Amino acid sequence: MADEPEKIDDEQEAPADVESSDAEETNVAQDAENAEETAAESGADQGAELTEAQKVAANVAVARPKKKTAAKGKPTNKRKGEAKAEKKERTSPVEFVKQCIAELKKVVWPTLQQWNLYFIVVLVFVLVVIAYVSGLDAGFGSLMLWLFGGN
Repeated sequence: MADEPEKIDDEQEAPADVESSDAEETNVAQDAENAEETAAESGADQGAELTEAQKVAANVAVARPKKKTAAKGKPTNKRKGEAKAEKKERTSPVEFVKQCIAELKKVVWPTLQQWNLYFIVVLVFVLVVIAYVSGLDAGFGSLMLWLFGGN
């Protein structure tokens, strides 16, 4: 019984994610007819019609989604903003200094109180790092003396 094809109910529902329209149904029917003609021409039971299982198989094969292939008859479009490089004139040293001064005028400078606070924060942080590194140095130094037997 392995040669018998699986029977499929006609009332079986299609998967929920498959949407059908009149145009798609027409295309499927035409493709099934084309598949029948092709099978008949290729010698499958010459002169005999396709069995129900063969018709279902042809319909399933035709109903599968087709891969979309893009024809590359033209080069890929360039990205936006990727136009030809425009040559800009070089900035003279005097113009550069003027631009720097203009940018420095936009800076919001800290007040004296903020300067003092920042100085104290940085000083405390540096002292903590110095203490940590000094502790590591002393610890590893005494470990080396203990391991290798120093005087």
